[in-house]
Amino acid sequence: MVDQIRFQIDNSKTNCWLIPAITSAFADWGHILRKPVAVPPRSSIPENGGVVKASSAPFIGAAMIVVYLIKTSTPSPIYVCLLGSDPDLSARSNWAYVYITTDMNEAKADQDLYNKVYFAERTSASVKVDGGIFQMRASSVVPQIN
Repeated sequence: MVDQIRFQIDNSKTNCWLIPAITSAFADWGHILRKPVAVPPRSSIPENGGVVKASSAPFIGAAMIVVYLIKTSTPSPIYVCLLGSDPDLSARSNWAYVYITTDMNEAKADQDLYNKVYFAERTSASVKVDGGIFQMRASSVVPQIN
């Protein structure tokens, strides 16, 4: 079976819409099968963050970054960037990182943003919105086969 990363965004605890950014997905390794979709407040929809499939070339794996705009009453835009990686041959296991920015020019899903989030290695981030705090936590789940 070819490796896939399925992004699951749990927005069940916020009143914010998460809207895919204009440049919403970039696959560093592999091919994008499904781009992210809008996530309504108080919801969690399966695979709403997109899906990337590993390349058909052996020993590559899959890696993707997705970017969402947090829709709030805050005047400046807030972007959430999520990275997931599933390498085939690596000393590291799967990993997931998160990054928050207000810079629209920085929030383009491309190689530069992928590298920035990858090397920052942040698994959590938060930002003040609408009188509260929007917190993001990235976690990777490796399926267990019995």
